[in-house]
Parts: sequence; C-alpha cells; structure tokens
Amino acid sequence: MTCAVQTGIDVLRDNHFADLRGRRVGLLTHRAAVSSDGHTTLDLLLNADGVEVVAVFTPEHGYGAQMDAAVPSIIDSETGLPFHSLYGASRRPTAEQLAGIDLLLFDLQDVGARFYTYITTMGHTMEEAARLGIPCIVLDRPNVITGTKLEGPIMDPTLKSFVGYFQFPIRHGMTVGEVARWHAIQEKLDVDLRVVSMVGWVRTMWFDDTGLPWTPPSPAMRSPTTATLYPGICCLERSNVSVGRGTDHPFEWVGAPWVDENSLAGILEERQIPGVSFRAIDFSPAASLYADELCHGIAIEVTDRELLNSVQLGFQVLDAIHRQNPVELDFGNCIPLLGDAASVSALQSFIPVDEIFDTWENDLGTFSEARKEALLYADRVRLGAVEE
Repeated sequence: MTCAVQTGIDVLRDNHFADLRGRRVGLLTHRAAVSSDGHTTLDLLLNADGVEVVAVFTPEHGYGAQMDAAVPSIIDSETGLPFHSLYGASRRPTAEQLAGIDLLLFDLQDVGARFYTYITTMGHTMEEAARLGIPCIVLDRPNVITGTKLEGPIMDPTLKSFVGYFQFPIRHGMTVGEVARWHAIQEKLDVDLRVVSMVGWVRTMWFDDTGLPWTPPSPAMRSPTTATLYPGICCLERSNVSVGRGTDHPFEWVGAPWVDENSLAGILEERQIPGVSFRAIDFSPAASLYADELCHGIAIEVTDRELLNSVQLGFQVLDAIHRQNPVELDFGNCIPLLGDAASVSALQSFIPVDEIFDTWENDLGTFSEARKEALLYADRVRLGAVEE
C-alpha cells in the first residue's frame, strides 16, 4: 500500500540523513515512531551510514510504549546505548546525560490532546537544549485526530503540571512539530529548532486517511477510534469513574460499581450529543480502577467523528453521572487534567454544560489566531498538491 503521507523520518531517509552527518545525536523517541514502511526511527538511524546515535531518551511508557509505571534508565542490551528515562527519577534530561551530544532529534507519535505527556517531555527537553546551546530537530508526524479541531478550556497557567504544560486547549489541533514551534515562540526559547515537515499531510486528515501503519503509542491507545474519544473521556480519569482501562475498550467504556447503567445511557441518549451513541453495559476491568469489580456504565460508539466534540462529550458524561450520583461521584483531582478550575466548579454546582461550553469560545478564538504563527500545513489539498 502506498501511503498518502510521508512523515519526518521518511523525508529524512529520502535525504540520506544528511542533516545528521558529523553530529553526535541524542534521540528522544519510542517504538511507535515508525516509517511509512514500518521501520522504527531508531533502527533506521542505527543502520544509516555516517549517523552516530550516542544516547536514546524515552518518554512515559518507555521505549516500547507499553509500560504503565515509572520507567527505569538502562543500558540497552541490543544496541549498547544508554536509554535515559524521562519518566522516572527525572522528567528532564540532565546536563550529564546531554554531555557530548551536539544534536537532539525528536520523533514521537502524539495523539493531539494537551495531557498526553509526550509533548511535555519534548518541551522539557527543548528547554534544556536551549540552556546548553544544543540544536533540535523534530521529525514531524500526523495529529491522529486532525489539525482543525480546537476543543475545551485553555490551560490556566497557574495549574501548570506534567499533564498540563502548555497554555492551549485540551484538543489543540497541532502536530508535534507545530507544538514545538508554538513552545519556542511562546516561551521565547533561544533554541536552534527545525522541523522536518511531512509531505502530503493536510489539516483535515484523520490518521486513517494517511495510509500510515498504526502502532499504539501507549498501552491504552489501541486504535485511532480510542484517540478520537480520548481528549474528552480522559477528562474523567482522575475521578472515581472507570474509563475502561483494564478492558479491551479503554476510553470507549465508562462506569463504576455504583452507576445505574440503563438510566445513564438513557440520559445521554436524550441529550442527542452529536457524533456518538450510547448503550448500557456491565464490565469488569482486569486492572486499574475497580480491578476485578463489576462496573455498570456505558459503551460509547462514534457515529460521526466530524460532528463529535470530544471534550464536550467528556463533560456531558461527567455531568450526567454527577446528576445521577451526586453523593457517590468524587471529582478527585480532575482539575490538572482539565486545566480550568472554574469549569470543574461549575460542573460541581450543576451549572448546565452548555453554559460552561460558552465560556470557552472567546479563548478558543483567540488561540486559533495566535497559533497560526506555529502552523506548517494547509487546511486542504488544492490542484492535486499540498499547499503549504
């Protein structure tokens, strides 16, 4: 199958890795970073003539993108390289780890949600690179859920954390390369940054429009459909509601032992939320919250992803559960994920969700204009070619 899109690593390979020759390269990546023909970026670099990779840096979930715990730093038995974990003892590369590196190369498959932590790790690494004068190159990849849709509240800078590092909405509509450009611009980073842009990608593309192979970038990110629901349903993650982790349908199933599944499904169906439908289910997670307990809740089916506002969906589900179970529901530590204490407070006070959504609109419009400086790709294909 011929891919409609060539990612940054494909473009770099087509140019015979010229930008890396004569450099001692530090690579921030994981196994989900693959070329259009399925080879990992690390393997391609290790087998490229004249390319010297001296260290690998790994984000949350580790190089294999499968760990759901702190990740240790190791000497990799296959390559002999140090694999420095940025989700373990430190969440930033240290000066010692960066010593002897004269180029940092980033290749990470992001999914387009602010709290998906790979972009935070990239931001941390860019800041350390700026401090030490190390150039950075980002090998760009598609935003799995398009580059057109902006959803949710803008991150309150006073709530800045590892799961909320950038002052933009939950669904930000940027590629990882554009996020890097945004970060450098907004923070006025004195960093030599270049993005190896994709060929063939336009902002309206979903991942399955690209022809690229899907490699899960984290254990629960099973499919592009999972990623479509993730920016909204993950908003429930730090409450006492299961979002389906430990099942075969993470972020597609939602529930708890104390939920009335038929009532909840009925309430949500009555709301006629665009792009989704609901059915009542029972499930028992094998791990995570409520492991081996019987949960009652809903299965969410995406019926039209173009109509779906995933973050509004997450708020609708949380609001419906709250109204059904005001005593049992514990909002827990949702605020850092949502990035907006006022929206959480409004939910807790039973303010209608449409009124909450209205409070986001002006800020989303402002962000839409501000982000243009960081964007690299056209909204659509014209005359058979990608306009950039």
